[in-house]
Amino acid sequence: MGCINTKKAVRKVQAKEEILEILPQELDKVCIFYQENKANLPTRVKKLYTLYISQKIFETTEVDLKFLNLAGKYLSPIGLILPYFNHVTTLNLWKTKLGDQGCIAISILLGKFRQLAYLSLADNKITIEGITVFASKLSELSNLETLELHVNPINDDGVSILLNKLSFLINLKILHLDECGMTSIGLEKLSNDIQKVPKLERLSLNYNKYDEKSVKLFQNSLKSLKALKRVSLKQTEVSEEIQEILVKDFPHVLFAFA
Repeated sequence: MGCINTKKAVRKVQAKEEILEILPQELDKVCIFYQENKANLPTRVKKLYTLYISQKIFETTEVDLKFLNLAGKYLSPIGLILPYFNHVTTLNLWKTKLGDQGCIAISILLGKFRQLAYLSLADNKITIEGITVFASKLSELSNLETLELHVNPINDDGVSILLNKLSFLINLKILHLDECGMTSIGLEKLSNDIQKVPKLERLSLNYNKYDEKSVKLFQNSLKSLKALKRVSLKQTEVSEEIQEILVKDFPHVLFAFA
């Protein structure tokens, strides 16, 4: 695909009530990068560039890059093009090898995505370094409904940092914190803070280890979540006795333990 003649007047793309102004120099920058690197870009990344160059970015509300290698230098093409898709509602970066530095780079951009409803950073080897920066940006994601952070070794300290900012996610409905190194300490913190997201419908905490005391505290905290529908506690060493109590006390909630 050839580049648009950017020497003409400023282009404008109308989408509902929003107008995106694309300046000639911005198009030039993207065009040059695309022409020089398109042979090495993954198909899904190429699509983002071609949508932008043809001024059809509003034809998609979803950016799905899961399973791509975005480690190190491979994140640069995304860092250049992604900010132009600030209207998207879905951003899937599951298992893209981001690591902490990639997580930080993406987090810095999050303020541009005011309409974002779904975000997955799952399975990216993110630790407390990356989650600290990410948590600091949660105030910019008030429309977020689904947050997937599973299979990242953030451990209890990272969970605590995240939960301290949880109140900004006033529309959160689904939260995945499976296999993130959370122990009873993290679960107790979660139990104390979970009421900050009253719209929560689904909570997944699989493959973490909790003791009986923390699970009982968690049990009491669930009473504040009137919208709750599903809780997953697979491979968390929750005793059969506690399982039975949870099922009995919350008949409207579907629990998964096996």
